[in-house]
Amino acid sequence: MVRQTVMMALIAGLSFSVPQALAADIGTPEGFMVWNTPAPTMVDAPMAVLDERYTGFPDLVEEGRPELTINIRMINRYRPGDERIIVDAIETGYADDSASGGWERFMLQPMEDGALALVAHGWKWQCARGAVAGQWVSRPCP
Repeated sequence: MVRQTVMMALIAGLSFSVPQALAADIGTPEGFMVWNTPAPTMVDAPMAVLDERYTGFPDLVEEGRPELTINIRMINRYRPGDERIIVDAIETGYADDSASGGWERFMLQPMEDGALALVAHGWKWQCARGAVAGQWVSRPCP
């Protein structure tokens, strides 16, 4: 696959996006919902996918006692070509009557040149009411 890059400053020049033709390459992690998917991106470090979305947290949230937890882990470490880095950004403490949190997952694949390609992205919500109160779901909360 041809990977011509278009420079786009997200974090002090550390990341860049690839042409829209590669948008179909971004999948959805199992159990997550497609919502607000970022453009196809290649980055130099896992935290680079979070910068644009979470800079200024918790000032982005108008109400409640928001907390942000970030987890980064590698899967399939011993299967060359199938390695993935999972970056989870989990927000809790929303002062909302239907959702009390959001969980955004990014899946990155290491490339031969050392860059990381965004290959999957998805969302879950923690519901605040109804039969699913306190549960993480892959659809909007009631």
